[in-house]
Amino acid sequence: MNRIILTVCVLFVSSSLLFAQKKKDLIAEIATLKTELDAANAEVTLAKKNERIGVARAESFEAQVKELQDANATLLKNLNSFAEVSNKNSENINMVM
Repeated sequence: MNRIILTVCVLFVSSSLLFAQKKKDLIAEIATLKTELDAANAEVTLAKKNERIGVARAESFEAQVKELQDANATLLKNLNSFAEVSNKNSENINMVM
């Protein structure tokens, strides 16, 4: 009878130690996973920040392109007007001669 009780006690203690070790391993793994999650969240935050910066720069470039297109259109219109006036002046000079 004592032998059975002793065997049961030994099995109980060894299984308790085994479960305690597994729990300790699981806690360590949870800590590692939390660290990895924090690193991944930091990378996501940085990526979102860079995306916002990129979008802002793209919008700025689009606005600059629009302004330059408007300026080019105005310059082209002025150049065409100048060419018309120049041609009329040339025609007038040729008619006078």
